[in-house]
Amino acid sequence: MRYHLGGLKERETRAYIDHVLKQAGASRPLFSDSALTQLHAISRGIPRVINNLCTACLLDVMAHDGQEVDIANVQRVQLDFEQL
Repeated sequence: MRYHLGGLKERETRAYIDHVLKQAGASRPLFSDSALTQLHAISRGIPRVINNLCTACLLDVMAHDGQEVDIANVQRVQLDFEQL
């Protein structure tokens, strides 16, 4: 028996990221709206990919002394992932 589970919709991706961040203790949003939209597009809503991208984005924003993940952080991470 086989079953293919599709990716999350964009609103579900946003809710998933929000939930994970709240469970980790975040008290404010850490991703801009444009970053969330781009993360969903890149990940196709696949939770494992979402997790990996978000972790890399959070590291990138810290490395650049930022306060919120924006589209520039996501684009840098996307380039890094494409080079793997």
